[in-house]
Amino acid sequence: MKTIKITKSVVEQLPHPTKGQDFYRDQTLVGFGLYAGAQSKTYYAEKRINGKSVRTVIGRHGQISSQRARERAQEVLGLMTTGINPNDEKRSKSAQRVSLKKVYEDYKEARKDLKPKTLYDYDRIMKAVFSSWHTKAVTDITKDMIERKHKKIGEESGPAYANLAMKFLRSLFNFAIGKYEDSKGQSFILENPVKRLSQTRAWYRVEKRRREIKSNDLQTWYETVSNLSNDSLKDYLILLLFTGLRKQEALKLEWDHVDLSNKTLTITDTKNRIPLTLPLSDFTFELLKKRNDSRDTDAQFVFPGQGKTSHLVEPR
Repeated sequence: MKTIKITKSVVEQLPHPTKGQDFYRDQTLVGFGLYAGAQSKTYYAEKRINGKSVRTVIGRHGQISSQRARERAQEVLGLMTTGINPNDEKRSKSAQRVSLKKVYEDYKEARKDLKPKTLYDYDRIMKAVFSSWHTKAVTDITKDMIERKHKKIGEESGPAYANLAMKFLRSLFNFAIGKYEDSKGQSFILENPVKRLSQTRAWYRVEKRRREIKSNDLQTWYETVSNLSNDSLKDYLILLLFTGLRKQEALKLEWDHVDLSNKTLTITDTKNRIPLTLPLSDFTFELLKKRNDSRDTDAQFVFPGQGKTSHLVEPR
């Protein structure tokens, strides 16, 4: 590494390497240096902190003068002498200004177990509800803003959707609290601001939808389903009735998860992520046995769709 007197005239005469970087040290200020690349020249400060060499960028030549870079290097080196890592400070300041959109991107990257339907709903909410907050730093989103937004969504899109949007936002803030820290390892978000809705009991009261077949309609429903021309749809609906499976659990049921020898079926992708094995009644056993006897040997799904590798899609 060459040693030079870092001044404007000297720096401007330094050549740009065709590849890699050339490093230079200042003759008088220990720890002050410059590296030249193919397109630019950059000032830096470097010092050992707790036995480890730490280098931090001061600025690019042309955007900051060599004299100001020297002065700034002296300030930074003084901080480094006390054990402060300026790179940690930079990361801390950057984290404190992280945008809501960035939090969501990091959230999706971390939560690889989210179901496609959940991701679809979250993407829609980010676009429809929080588009004006995408570039806003999460630290700038206040409790009052959340309270107003919740009320507005409820008035325009309905209480259930308003609650869903805010529960999603609450998840993002919980993630951000654990993800982003200052230079001391402390979260810079002290409290989830969505908590205001619980503290003020502002959540909308929403009655859960109940879609059920009343006992006096059951015979009519069964006769109607039994007369369907589509055998896959017919058997799928009957299996739902006799097992209580969720729609997606039944639609995505694979033959690998049906054990006719032991009269069981296993749902591997349940809502709570815990595999569930159910015994088959004589009726459901005969239904699945009949389908197994007539299926293609390489069929993947119990209720196949248009192709061998796709499952049935319930008509709307």
